[in-house]
Amino acid sequence: MTIEAITHALAAIAPLGEAEPAQPSQSAQQRFAELLNNPKAADEPGALFAAQSAFNELAVGTELTAKVAGSLTQSINKLVNMQ
Repeated sequence: MTIEAITHALAAIAPLGEAEPAQPSQSAQQRFAELLNNPKAADEPGALFAAQSAFNELAVGTELTAKVAGSLTQSINKLVNMQ
């Protein structure tokens, strides 16, 4: 079996087409253009503080979820091992 034979066999199953680039939404295009035209908009202290606050909230939420899941798993393991 040669590479050409494999290529022909695969072409019948899944023909290769040209990849089409993804089209961003109109709002995403406008936001991108706004950031290009006004690079200082992303450096405002209020916006950076809000982003930091959101990341902090996400990190604390993730840690809490991990602790609860770990505690639950540990409790289940204790119950299983008691039998």
